[in-house]
Amino acid sequence: MQPTRSPLHGETHLPYLFEAKILPEDRFMPEVGNGHVATVALGPYVHMNGLYDGLGCNSSRARIPSLIGFKTAMKNVPVVESYQLNLKEGIFRENKVLEDGSVTLTREIFAHRLHPHLLVMRLLVEFAPGTESVIVELIDIPPTDLLVSPDIEFVRTKEFPYTETTGSALLRHYSVSQGFTRTPEVAESPKSPVTVAWYSNWPLEREITVTGNNLDLVLYLSVGSEGKETVASLLDAMDIDFPSLRASHVAKWSEYWESGRIEVDPAENFALAQALYSTFYFLLSSLPNADCGHGFIGLSPGGLARGAPGAEIDQDYLGHSFWDTEMWMFPPILFFHPDQARILIEARIRILDQALKNADAFGKEGAKFPWEAGMTGVETTPWPPAADYQHHVTADIAFAVRQFLYASNNKKQLIQDMGLDRLVEEIAAWWQSLTVMSDNDTTCSINSVMGPDEYHYPVNNSAFTNYAAKLALQLPSYVLDLIGKHDARISRWNATAAKIPIPTGTTPDGRAYHPEFDGFTVDPDRVCRNRTVKQADVILLGYPLEMEMSREMKETDLDTYREITVLTGPAMTWSMFAVGYLELGRRKDADVLFAKYTEHSQAPFGVWSEYAGGDGAVNFLTGMGGFLQSVINGYGGFRLRSDHLAFNPMALPGTTRWSVTGAKYLGCHLNFAFDFTTDTIAVTLGAVPDFPVDLIVETLSGGRHLLHLNHTVTYQREPSSILQLSKTT
Repeated sequence: MQPTRSPLHGETHLPYLFEAKILPEDRFMPEVGNGHVATVALGPYVHMNGLYDGLGCNSSRARIPSLIGFKTAMKNVPVVESYQLNLKEGIFRENKVLEDGSVTLTREIFAHRLHPHLLVMRLLVEFAPGTESVIVELIDIPPTDLLVSPDIEFVRTKEFPYTETTGSALLRHYSVSQGFTRTPEVAESPKSPVTVAWYSNWPLEREITVTGNNLDLVLYLSVGSEGKETVASLLDAMDIDFPSLRASHVAKWSEYWESGRIEVDPAENFALAQALYSTFYFLLSSLPNADCGHGFIGLSPGGLARGAPGAEIDQDYLGHSFWDTEMWMFPPILFFHPDQARILIEARIRILDQALKNADAFGKEGAKFPWEAGMTGVETTPWPPAADYQHHVTADIAFAVRQFLYASNNKKQLIQDMGLDRLVEEIAAWWQSLTVMSDNDTTCSINSVMGPDEYHYPVNNSAFTNYAAKLALQLPSYVLDLIGKHDARISRWNATAAKIPIPTGTTPDGRAYHPEFDGFTVDPDRVCRNRTVKQADVILLGYPLEMEMSREMKETDLDTYREITVLTGPAMTWSMFAVGYLELGRRKDADVLFAKYTEHSQAPFGVWSEYAGGDGAVNFLTGMGGFLQSVINGYGGFRLRSDHLAFNPMALPGTTRWSVTGAKYLGCHLNFAFDFTTDTIAVTLGAVPDFPVDLIVETLSGGRHLLHLNHTVTYQREPSSILQLSKTT
């Protein structure tokens, strides 16, 4: 088999190492981040979790001047440049070498994975013997005596002395600048504070003349909302030598890769191997560690490193959280990193009280989550129709809660500790208040909404919205039963769910399918305002919502909407078509649509664009989430059920084997190896939680294999399930 290589992302043979000799335009530069702070490599600004500026729909991420994003040059001498993004280490590297090889400049930049406030830069200039001097230029260094930002008003920088706690007599100085955002998201709210503290062992001059001896410049930049905590993080770093600080960062990233990844043989499909590493890296770079996610605001389609206002009204979606979190990014995060999945749900719970106020202002009961959420939970979308009609985000949050509980072992404890019962009750109350009962009391319609297809609004009985609402109304029964709690409203919610219609119709050739909403038609001879669909909508009934329907109807939905969905739509759409076709066994169709991911991964660092060819939001985490679902839930066939984890693997395109390391189910760490040369599946139980969980593999043909810690079970490939032993019959 000839290897499938990407000419766009470097010539390295390591799929986690992206290389370039020439930098791309700024928007396709990669980021370094840790879920609290992030920055585009060599970019002018740093962004911090939860820091927004602007009132209501003018809210966007606040820009903090970056002291590590300046450009470098060696003055008046020819150099050979190269750049690397090491995904395994989470480090961006810049190399410049004099053409004669006599001087080498190396710079590394990273957001420390273990110290969440900290961004780190090292600039090392090394001489060959006999070289006299070189002038290093530091270009576009922001002023440090008074930091300047369009979004933050800083006070003048103060300098403080610091003596190492090791007892060294060396006296060093560090700098602190504090400020507040200019405009709060809610008028009556206080402005948000920010503290920036930094230390450099060398003055940040525009030109540094380096003579003979090597230059080793380090800069630590600590960013936070609380002054003492931010400064303390900087001082802790100053007490650690750079090699040790770097090593602890790399070690933490190694923990993430060991705890969750998907691998293919790069000799078989190098482009896919790269995409699997890069999509995980970019998602994780915008997520905090499990032990410091208590104040996390949420994932945005463009990630933490982007979201400042720009030429477009919603450039990179301004750092806001959408349904993208729950329906696109959440599933692969839950599959490998359930602690971070919990943080995402807690980010929604954090704004539940505001969601109650949103519903009340809308004249309804329960909780109405905003289409776009910034810091406070008020509606921040700059596009009014989304605020008025795109309510399905509230049902999408309920769907994520359902999946989270299916994957978790200690369900009762989680519900009680997180307050999930209140969350799902208030979501159900919202949907109950939004339904309209028919005159004969047989149907409950949901009117004046916008489904995922944003080309059509307002519509009545959106197929996706209605079924997601059904599931949300039914969820309290499941959740409250787990904790033995009674709510008198449950019977009404279940009755309403049973009466919500899902539109059905026939295609021009007489096949049954699901119209997108009441009045929608694909018949060219009938009147319809617009038959073109923006993105995956109705087909989501099949996956991920898994609504029961015949194979024929699912196939007709896929074929019908494939024909009328715009080819230039957002990245995640074709991933869902691929999953649907794989369920039906139409491998050729699935492979063609799956391959579209390559149109969104941009050279040379694998940064994703929302639309093919580079247009739209970057770095598009939503598309990455859809891509990973097409791998995990499409080619892997993984499905979370209330009492088991089903899987039915197929070969990924251009491969004969692939593996999953660190899938999490009921608190256990599971490894899967799929070999299609021998047509076998190997399952290994890699770790178990503190409380006992006995798992068994059960196959379609009736095989049963008890999983023992660090023992591999290998068997011929067939549809299989992982079950808790006590749940089997």
